[in-house]
Amino acid sequence: MHLFQGKLHLENYKGTFKMKEQLNLEEPCGTCKGTGRLGTGSCPTCQGQGTVLNEAGKKLLHFLRNSIRTSEH
Repeated sequence: MHLFQGKLHLENYKGTFKMKEQLNLEEPCGTCKGTGRLGTGSCPTCQGQGTVLNEAGKKLLHFLRNSIRTSEH
């Protein structure tokens, strides 16, 4: 599993073929319209990144956080 620039690449090896699926995990920030700036400073919503997690990204982050918490106990 690789995560870079808001895209998750899943590689599943089954038998002799490889499946790849791309999930888009981010969307442009609605506050700054994807610029990362608001006036003269950074956008407080996206912290200057210009993107925020969409629903799929939020679900994946929630799953990963819960998995880490479960494995710590």
